[in-house]
Amino acid sequence: MLDFDRLEALDARSFQARDPYPWLNETGLLRPDGYRALVESLPDVDGFERAFRVPRKHGQRPHDRYVLEWTPGLELSDPWQRLIAELRGDRYRRWMAEMLGTRFFRLHFH
Repeated sequence: MLDFDRLEALDARSFQARDPYPWLNETGLLRPDGYRALVESLPDVDGFERAFRVPRKHGQRPHDRYVLEWTPGLELSDPWQRLIAELRGDRYRRWMAEMLGTRFFRLHFH
């Protein structure tokens, strides 16, 4: 699913130095065939929780959205299970640790 060669070619120092905060908008980090499989097998929105009108700090407007928190055993299609397995795998976690300077994160879908 993920193109690890493209991910690992990204420079952590450049990423961390972006102003006003680190962010990425790279293309091709998902392989085209993997992307198609994910789009074709999106989870049904009925399985998501509604998160509408949730107050935010500093008077910011709410992020109205549907939320699906990943937990072990969550039933998803095979392409989504494969993507999650890659995101939970050692190679991706090492990459994230280098990019973010942390080893803890959770999966949160919108």
